[in-house]
Amino acid sequence: MPQEEKYRKRLNTELERRRLASLMNKTKWAEFEKAMEEELPFPPPCARKDVLEEEYHALTEDVFYWGDLVPRHLTILGLQ
Repeated sequence: MPQEEKYRKRLNTELERRRLASLMNKTKWAEFEKAMEEELPFPPPCARKDVLEEEYHALTEDVFYWGDLVPRHLTILGLQ
């Protein structure tokens, strides 16, 4: 079984086990991303935690960089 297929299987198993589901479709994600880019005066800081990660490291200090709003959510969620 290819590595990507194994990852998707593990991910789907964990999503089912924890009863997690997406509440936003591609259109809503695109609208959200557009609003973030066009309406905020600066890119917001963000922290990401993947479903299969054991630990989460939240932002604990003010950030000093400009965020990167590449549409990663589509790739992460397997929607692209």
